[in-house]
Amino acid sequence: MSVGRKVYIFFAAICLIYYAQSINMIYLKILHRLFFLLVFLCISACGGGSSSSKEESNDDSLSLTVQGYVEVGSYTGVEVVFRAGDEVFNADLDTYGNYTVELEIPESEVDSFVYGEAIFPADSGIKLVSALGSFDSLFEISGDDGILVRSELLGVNITSVTTALSALLEIENNGGITSDSQYSAAYKKINSSTMLDIAAYINLSLDRPQEEEFFLPDGVGDIYELATNFNLVSLYILQLRSDFAEEFEMSKRAIFENKKLVNSSPSSFLATEDTYYLPNLNLRLTLRADGTGELVGMMDRVAITWSRTDEGLILEGADIAVNYFYSDYVTENRTRINRMNWVFEGDTVDSVILDLVHYDHYPNGEYQDGSFVEQVSMSSAIRSSAELPVSSTIELGKLYSMPNTVGITEFVELSGELPQWSLVSVLDMRFYGDYETGGKVDIFVPEIYADGNSITTELSGTWSLSGENQLRVEVSSGRSFTYTFLDSEFTDYDWAFVAYESDGRVRAEFDAVFAKEVEGWDKEKVSGIYQIGNYGQSLRLVQDYYWYELNVDGSVSEVYAYDLDLDGDFSESEINVTKGLWQLDENGVVVIRHYSMDGESCIPDVWDPVAGSKCRIDFQRDLDLYSIDESIFYIKKTLTNFSYDSSGEDSDVSNFEGQLLSRVLIYPSKTEKVSVRPLEVPGL
Repeated sequence: MSVGRKVYIFFAAICLIYYAQSINMIYLKILHRLFFLLVFLCISACGGGSSSSKEESNDDSLSLTVQGYVEVGSYTGVEVVFRAGDEVFNADLDTYGNYTVELEIPESEVDSFVYGEAIFPADSGIKLVSALGSFDSLFEISGDDGILVRSELLGVNITSVTTALSALLEIENNGGITSDSQYSAAYKKINSSTMLDIAAYINLSLDRPQEEEFFLPDGVGDIYELATNFNLVSLYILQLRSDFAEEFEMSKRAIFENKKLVNSSPSSFLATEDTYYLPNLNLRLTLRADGTGELVGMMDRVAITWSRTDEGLILEGADIAVNYFYSDYVTENRTRINRMNWVFEGDTVDSVILDLVHYDHYPNGEYQDGSFVEQVSMSSAIRSSAELPVSSTIELGKLYSMPNTVGITEFVELSGELPQWSLVSVLDMRFYGDYETGGKVDIFVPEIYADGNSITTELSGTWSLSGENQLRVEVSSGRSFTYTFLDSEFTDYDWAFVAYESDGRVRAEFDAVFAKEVEGWDKEKVSGIYQIGNYGQSLRLVQDYYWYELNVDGSVSEVYAYDLDLDGDFSESEINVTKGLWQLDENGVVVIRHYSMDGESCIPDVWDPVAGSKCRIDFQRDLDLYSIDESIFYIKKTLTNFSYDSSGEDSDVSNFEGQLLSRVLIYPSKTEKVSVRPLEVPGL
């Protein structure tokens, strides 16, 4: 092509760009890229020029343009500032909330982390933040034109949702994010439900600036400062959510419907078609390229179809049973997913927001479907790229506590009926063989009897791999577990999604996987204070405390503190202390017992009260230690509750003097050994 021809095309492209401004911003973006390509061709025809359209100035600096939107609500006079390390850049904001900012960074500082901030008038108390990423990573994903837009990074829009995320990232990181690795590590721990609650409050503050109910607490400078104080923001939002439940739900709906805050697909760098694990909803969603898919949950598995529209990802057939109960008839609690949008994305974890409907269904037709409740919910969406190879997760020959989704009567016949409110959510398993062909698995099932005693029955099954990332355990003909191990720090556990299949039905859930690394508790080190922490950024749990103190004299105190009135303080009526006894049994398991007499807590003279004693066992906790990570103890817990024999006399079936088993729970747990009490308790 001649130079004259190229120059002609060059000027024609300029004309097309100006014409496109009156047509559509999407075409403008495409023609901008064409323009820069033609500039390159023209310069190349003259024998010189650069191989890239991105600006690299003579003093070894890099330039990047960021274009996005600020959720200004009903405010004016909003300033937009970008920070990259020590560099500060001011952005131009138009009347529609759109901004453009030019960033120029020395090459030696390209790893600087970039924040976008929207600073509102001083008396508003509003400050919105978006943690974007390192300059280097933003520069790379911006493409050849050096212009970063929302189709390339969802976080360029500075909104109530980005502010909530940025605050939670800072909390998890114990300070501001300064690198992509810090961002990635903190992002994997984000509780999306908490993020939505904080975003809903910020959204309300933006839309209702004159309403005192949503003003900041005294002593707080701005809304971002509040959001980064997890204890304070939790208390504040819980209070508001209790008083203004309808307004909060409306705010969440407004977020879902706002196309500037959510997107109907991930960025252009990630495919929509994938398998997503949704822990906040206890679901696994598969979207295939042909528009079909599957939804698997606690009680059900259904085939679905999906399509993308401007209003979101539309799901058809995503209607699944999540629970059921019996009375005179069967009632199913069902959840239907209507639409799904994206909020954020990460290397292996996205954040999605969903339009749900919960309702009751009567499968035998006694009543019409009813009790419909619409809800907007947010969840982490763990992609298939987070699935871990089984060979890197399960060590052959080692004992593991594995998630179980069904009752133990699926495996063993009990001599009596297990109480209704009992749950065995983990089973011990040990695997033999090799990863290529599979092998044998030993499964250890607790048999629990009406007197509270139990024995362990050992079953034999087989295991094999489905691909590299799924472990299939065949218990018997037609019954199997399929485990998928996930690289996720959502709960700080090694985590798995397990689906149990039997006779065409499926039950699935997420739970922890523990390896048995220790033989038992160290008798010389077991005494101390053990706290159950708020793992997973729950707003509610941050206001509650639970710990137990194992004293060297064999006594134990369990402390529950509930801030019932959400005033930030704990009155005497909000703190419950239960005394008891503890021992280390012959298997190295810590056993804690609490006793009662006439409905009141008591302490017997001996571990096993004599026949006819009025001070009888109320409940017992068995703490089977599996592993220790510094001060964190991973435990399989067995909670056993007892009740008095209805006759009021000692029963022949009970080892606990007339008390019968009323409930048993076996589940994985994690506790932290701390040096001081989380809360001062008078008299303790």
